Amino acid sequence: MVNRLAVFAFAFGIVASPLASKELLVPISAVAQGANNTLFRTDVRIFNPSEDAVLIVTAEFLAANQNNTGGTTRTMTIPQGEMLVLNNIVGEFFGASGLGAIRFESEGEFNVTSRTFTDSPNAAAPGTFGQFIPAIEVSGATESGVLLHLANDTNLTQGFRANVGFMNPGAQPVSVAVTVRSADGTQLGTGTVGPIPPRSVTQVGVGASIGNNISFTDGYMTFSAPTAVIGFASVVDNRSSDQIFVAAQENPPSEEAQPPAAKEVFVDVGPDTRFNPRNVTVNKGDTVTWRFLSALGHTSTSDSAADPESPYATGGEIWDSGTKTSGTFSHTFESVGLQPYHCAIHSGPRSTLMNGVITVTDIPAAGRAKPAATGKDVSSIGPPPTDPDRHAQHEQGRIH
Repeated sequence: MVNRLAVFAFAFGIVASPLASKELLVPISAVAQGANNTLFRTDVRIFNPSEDAVLIVTAEFLAANQNNTGGTTRTMTIPQGEMLVLNNIVGEFFGASGLGAIRFESEGEFNVTSRTFTDSPNAAAPGTFGQFIPAIEVSGATESGVLLHLANDTNLTQGFRANVGFMNPGAQPVSVAVTVRSADGTQLGTGTVGPIPPRSVTQVGVGASIGNNISFTDGYMTFSAPTAVIGFASVVDNRSSDQIFVAAQENPPSEEAQPPAAKEVFVDVGPDTRFNPRNVTVNKGDTVTWRFLSALGHTSTSDSAADPESPYATGGEIWDSGTKTSGTFSHTFESVGLQPYHCAIHSGPRSTLMNGVITVTDIPAAGRAKPAATGKDVSSIGPPPTDPDRHAQHEQGRIH
C-alpha cells in the first residue's frame, strides 16, 4: 500500500487528507448465534466524501483463527456524496458466519463505521443492544500497547467482564505476550494470545489470556508482539449486557527501562501426554528446561528439526531431547519468533496431540547468568490454539 500522510481520527476511522491509497480494518465483526435466541451481527456504513468522483472499494472478510492469505475480495461502487448501507455484512454481503475482521481498501478517500449488536431477548424491553466498533487504519497497528478499562467479575450476576482480541494484519503468524494488572499496578497474570494466523483475528476472555480466570474490578492489559497488531477489548455489563469497545493505545517501552536478566523457565512433560504449560513466552537469551515425569517416555523436539520448511516455525531453532522418562533437558533460545515443538513419539509438527509453542521476544537478556531454579519463573500460561474451553468466557453463548 502507498504510504500516506494523513490526519487520522482514530475513534471514528476517519482520515482527512485526500491521498492515493487507503486501507481500513474493522478488527472484529460477526454473524453468530447467542443465548436466548439472539443473533449477533454487524452493520457497516461506507461513505464517499467526494463531490465529483465515484468511489470503488474492495472488501474482504478475514475469518477468525484461520490463515486468510489469498482470500476472496468483493468490490463496491459508491457514487459521490453517498453512503453505502451494508446490514449484516458478514452473513448477507460475504455469505459467511462466525467471527472475523473486515478489510477495506480504495484508491480514493472514504470513511467506514460499524456496529455489532443483537435484538433484545427480553420481550418486556424490546430493542437492540451492542457496540460501535471503529474502522482502524493499518498504520494504527503497534508492536506494543495498552488496553484500559478492563474488568473480570466471574459472578455473572454482577460487575463486568471483558474479552480481548488481537488482529494480525501481517503475512506471518504472530503470538502476543500479555500482562494483566490491577489499577494499582499489581500483576494479576501473564500469558500468550496466539499464535494468530496471517491476516486473521483472535478473541479470548481476559481470564483465559493469562490462564487464570481471576476476578478484578478495574485493571488494564499491556501487550507486546514481534510484529504490529491491532489490539482491542469488549467490556460487558454482566447484568444488562451493555457493552463498550476499547481500542488499544500505544504503550512504547520506557527508554530508561533495563532489559530483564536471563531466566530459566520450566515446562513439565507428563505425567500424561501433555506439556504444561503448553504455551510459553521467553526473552532472547532465556533457557527453557523440560522436566520429564512420565514412564511412557517422551521427547521435546522442535518442529524445525522435523520440518525445516514449516512456515509456523518462524524462530527456526533446532533441538531434540531424545526419549526420556525422567530428568531434564534444556535449550537456550537466541532466535526471535515462534518455536513450535512436539513429542516425536506421540505427535508431530503442527499437530494438536502433544505439542507446545515457545514464543521468543526481541528483548535481549542482560547477561547470561541464570537465577536459581525455584520453579517460580514459569511464564505465559495461555490456552492452546485448539483448547475447547478457549472461549468459555462467552458466557451463556453471548458473542462479543
